[in-house]
Amino acid sequence: MGDIIVLSLFVIVYAMAYFFTKKDGIQAFVILVLASQFLPSYLKFGPIQYQTLFSYISFLFCVVYFVKNKTDRSARGLLNLFIVYLSVLLLWAILSNTLFNERQFSYLKTALRNFSLYMFVFAYIRKKNNSINVYRFFSGFLLMLTIYGLYCYFTQTNVIVSFFNMWYNPDDTALAAHMLQERGGLRGRIQGMSSITLEYAGQLLVSFFMMMHYVLNVKKKITPYYIILFVLMFVNLFFTGCRSALIGFVIGIFAWIYLFGGLSFKIKKRITLTFICAYFVLVFYSSVMADFGDYIRSIIFFWEQSDTIEGSSFEMRMTQLEAAIGMIDNNPMTMLFGLGADWVRQYSMSHGGLHPVLLGFESVVFIGLIEFGVIGLFVVTYGFYFLLYRFARKCHASKIVVVIIFAFVVFQTFTGNYSQQFFVCFLLVMIKECSFEYNLSKSQIARNNGRKFCDKQIIGNIHAK
Repeated sequence: MGDIIVLSLFVIVYAMAYFFTKKDGIQAFVILVLASQFLPSYLKFGPIQYQTLFSYISFLFCVVYFVKNKTDRSARGLLNLFIVYLSVLLLWAILSNTLFNERQFSYLKTALRNFSLYMFVFAYIRKKNNSINVYRFFSGFLLMLTIYGLYCYFTQTNVIVSFFNMWYNPDDTALAAHMLQERGGLRGRIQGMSSITLEYAGQLLVSFFMMMHYVLNVKKKITPYYIILFVLMFVNLFFTGCRSALIGFVIGIFAWIYLFGGLSFKIKKRITLTFICAYFVLVFYSSVMADFGDYIRSIIFFWEQSDTIEGSSFEMRMTQLEAAIGMIDNNPMTMLFGLGADWVRQYSMSHGGLHPVLLGFESVVFIGLIEFGVIGLFVVTYGFYFLLYRFARKCHASKIVVVIIFAFVVFQTFTGNYSQQFFVCFLLVMIKECSFEYNLSKSQIARNNGRKFCDKQIIGNIHAK
């Protein structure tokens, strides 16, 4: 029964996308793959998970694509990025002496499945209008999702995730725990249609900046609809109770305003004064600080311990960092190159999900140190994001795309390895759209220069006569 209902849900989303893209079946499947990123990864049809099924289909599409399109430079650039990263993973498997370990095979297989999805999404957005269709479809999808998020918060229920758990994950306790958890005035924490609150927070962080990119760089105008959507996304992000995502959001917004946005000094001064005025209004004339003051202060002063906010203080993180280093300092090789890929996941599965000190390994710093060592933390863990950054710059991506990468790295540094597949899929949509925009601008400049050259030739011929 559950399989049939979930299959029907995917069919409905595909049908909506099919008519939305004017009966373009492949583009509809791209949107379906992207929409599935908002759902729990444990959803199945029979014995196979949908994410696994989509990755196999994506792999076949990618093979067909590269056979037919041998000169697509941007897609080949992404393929080269993946080859470099997989080569680094294999090198680290040799250095950490885990090349023939079952964990290593499992990790590489997962990486290949993920890369198939990434390549499919990037390759089959074949023109600028395809990427715009993605933005428009998900602007409506996000409106419904965030309204549902508010419904979940104020009713302290989550009908959709409860249904998913009933059929596919009956032992789940995260949903009930998040509904009951109070954090600095929050009455429970929402998780949208995801399996965990932190996943939903990462999705909202990426979605906010994606819509910001669409409004400012593609539409180049903001309408009341998008103002409402931005407010809803921020309120949902606030209600997740995920301080790491909010820290990434605040740092990303400030980075865009003061570093990457290209705003004049006058506009920056006005924005700064607005922030200051808003702060004093919140402090002196609003009940918001009375209700959520501890929560907001814990975001601003995230390194301090709060008696009313459950979570990690600076002292706790330092203790966890020492514990992570203590797990790899047995010999120089493990210190430098780690215990091998996928070690943390295997440990969590065999020890009930928690470590005595590191708990849920709530930072990619801890995961990177343990699995890839001190050198691998920078070369493998953060190196992946550096490769994405280099690829984005090579494709002439907008400054907001750079901000998204930076904000998401901040989020994962404070939280752990959540929403990465979601982040990469939607990041590649934005990078491909920016690539189309750059090529169109370059073609337009070439045409204009050609016209000027022709005009000069004509005028020269007239004068010669």
